[in-house]
Parts: sequence; C-alpha cells; structure tokens
Amino acid sequence: MLKKYFITSVTGFLLMALFAADGLSQRSDYQRLVFQNNQPNIYVDVISLPGSSENTVQLTTIFRLNNNFLPFKKTSGNDGKDGYLGAASLNIEVFKSPKKGLKPTKQVDVEGLESIGRASWQDTAFVESYEQTQSKSLSLSGGMQVEVKPGHYTYLLNLKRTAGNKGQNSQTRNIHLKPYSSQQNGDILLIKNVDDAASPSQLELSNRGDNITYGEDFYAFIHMPDFNQNEQYSVNVNQIKVTDEDTSMVKSMTEIDINQDDIIRNIEPKLVSNAQSISLKLNKNGTHNYALVKIPNKSFPNAAYRIAVHNQGNESVVARRTFQSYWADIPASLLSLDVAIDMLRFIADDETIDKIDDGSDASRERKFRAFWKDKDPTPQTEFNELQAEYYSRIDYAYENFGSKGQPGFETDRGQVYINFGKPNNTERTFPTDGATTEVWTYNNRKFVFKATSGFGDFRLVSQN
Repeated sequence: MLKKYFITSVTGFLLMALFAADGLSQRSDYQRLVFQNNQPNIYVDVISLPGSSENTVQLTTIFRLNNNFLPFKKTSGNDGKDGYLGAASLNIEVFKSPKKGLKPTKQVDVEGLESIGRASWQDTAFVESYEQTQSKSLSLSGGMQVEVKPGHYTYLLNLKRTAGNKGQNSQTRNIHLKPYSSQQNGDILLIKNVDDAASPSQLELSNRGDNITYGEDFYAFIHMPDFNQNEQYSVNVNQIKVTDEDTSMVKSMTEIDINQDDIIRNIEPKLVSNAQSISLKLNKNGTHNYALVKIPNKSFPNAAYRIAVHNQGNESVVARRTFQSYWADIPASLLSLDVAIDMLRFIADDETIDKIDDGSDASRERKFRAFWKDKDPTPQTEFNELQAEYYSRIDYAYENFGSKGQPGFETDRGQVYINFGKPNNTERTFPTDGATTEVWTYNNRKFVFKATSGFGDFRLVSQN
C-alpha cells in the first residue's frame, strides 16, 4: 500500500484517539484547545489503481480541502447575491527516482530528475456566509492520475491557495509501484457510501486520508490479488495504540468472514470526481477481484485501528491498513481529559468530580466514560449524543458570551445556555433610563439579564 500523509505545514491536528493527542493528557488551557480545534485541515491520499494495461498502474492522488483551509474573499455571485469566493490549485509531477530503497518520507530534490508525467487541478468554492467559510464539513474535493509503469519514482505535489495571494506549498515523496496484478498485499480503500443504483455501481471514497468519521459505519474495499474461491478469507479489526514509531494491539474489535456475496469479480475500478465527492466506478469486464465488507465502526470507541485480511487456509495476510476515528466537530473540552472533567462542574457536584479526578489517567478516563455512559440516550452505539451536546454548549458559550476577563462559560448567560440550551426567544431592550436588558424565554421558564458595563457583561437579575 502506498504512503498516506498530510501536508503537515498547512494542516492542524489530526485526532487519533480521544484524549490521546500530543501532550493533551497534561493540564491544558481551554483557549489553547479552542485554537487547536479550529486549525484548518487538508487531506491528501496517494493510492494505486489498475492502469489501462497489465503493464501500467494509475498513480492516483485524491484530496479534500476543508473550507476553513481555503482563503475566501468577499464577492458577488452570478445571481447578484453577495457571498465569499475561495480557490485552490494542485499539481502533481512524477519523476524517475535516482535510487532504490529510499524511505517513503524522505524529501528528495527533484532538480535534474527525468519527468515522466504530470497532472493539475483547480477549483473555486462560493458560499453565502462567513460561517460557511470556516466550516469543516464543507470542502472542495478532487482527484488526479498519472499512468506509469511499475518502478521507483519520486512524487512532487504543489499546492497553492490562489485567493488572497497566498503562497505555495510543495512536498516530495518516494514511491515504489509494483505491477498491479502481482501485488502480494492488496490495497484497502475506505468507502463512505455504496451506490448500487448506479450503472455500473459506484463507491464513494471517504477521502479523509486514514480517517473515518467517528460513530459511522463504513465499507472496506479490498483488492484480492491472488483470490481463490476455494479458500476462506476473513477481516479482522483490532484497536491499536500508536506511540512514536511503535504500534501495539489493544484489543480485537471484530472478525468478519468474507462470503462469496462479498466478492466482486473481474472489474476495473475507475476514478470519478467532482467538487464534493470522489468515487470509484466499478466497470465490468476487468481482470481484478475485490471484496466489499461493511465495518461496524458505529460501535467502536474513538481510537486507532488496523484492518487485516487473512487467508484462513494458509494463515497469510492478504491486505492490511490502519485507520482512525475522526470527529470533525469535536468539542474542544474533549481534547483534554483534565478540561473535560473540570467542565463537569456545571452539572455535577464537587464530590462526584473529585471521585472521577482521582487516580491514574487510565482510571480517570474509565470513570469519566462511565459517568457519561449512564446518561447515554443511545447506549447501543458508541457515540454519546448527550455528551456531545453538553460540551458543544460549552464551546458556544465560550465563543458568544465572554466578556473582558471572563470566559463565556463562566458568565451568567453562558451557564444558563449550558444547562438549558438555546432559548426559544431572545429579546433585547435599550431603555433610556437604565441598563440594557436581555430576556431569554423557554417553554416553561424565563431568564432576565442586565448589562453591567459596555463590554458585554450581563448579570442574571431574575428567573421564573
């Protein structure tokens, strides 16, 4: 399998496991977590697909640029509506590698190398609001391919954010491409959706590198190079722990037998791309065999995993890939166990919090998870909607109700919002002989706040 990687100089964090990002098990300040959580993301995945002949391979680059990565400028759309326009362009070029055995991550100077192929992409995004320019769920997606013969190559990627006169980012990677039909270990591609209604069938790629959306099932699309219909194959998913260069197994999550109905025979997958999604079209009359297996990720904790496909007859590994949960809109507090426990103070008493906060990190995390498991409205799934809503309210309070010297979740309005959510109605009045008044109305209660200064300070003066 080819190397998957980020362009690290322009990306923010990548969540590998809840509370497991670098240094976040230590005491952390909430503002830093918010800043880290808002860093822009770009995902680049380099994979191989069958070429137009048995002697070639399609070196394929797929990518996703989130809106919060794109530099937007205000403009007017074709219909005359005001909005924001963002743009980006990517180019790839493939060179014959001067040496064999170079590490995939080693940067190589391509000056003087023979170029054997190149491809380019550019696109623009138009959105109507500033909030959409900061979105992690909206994005531009694309794909590029260069057809080459098997061999050793150096791959150069150039990325340029063209709006706002931003600069260019370049990276090189070393790649060894083997003949597609004689691979000993097949690729595993991560599939978000399957469209059987299309003719031929289409598979929408997850297109987030090695990341799969936390709390959602997905499919593994597995190349089976030496498939034998008389053999029995299985898919094993294990939770793993990644520490520096070391990877260790934590526990087995599931083992799934591959049935004959899971095998798609004699196809030729071809890339189909547009601005919003990247898919594979499964053309018939090909020469390659694949397995399509549903992975029950909805029941998995937020962690890192390895998929391994085994031939049970000879106990060999047919294909292998790692993936990790990705929670795009994860509340900032959940990036740090210390902060997450501290923020329980709005709904739990001191004694409860002290019990959770006592002991080792593993013990504290176990008790924290148990606290929320008891309140999970959907205990049959791993994703806890109530926990997500609670910590999202803290984020909202921090962003909208802060005042000079006081974070939003510690203000009166912030704490009411955390406990009761968004009011049904908000009314602000500006009396000539008194302080500005803000009234929040819910179905069965009302809160009245009054401004104490001209810097956004509001104090709760009555409730009923």
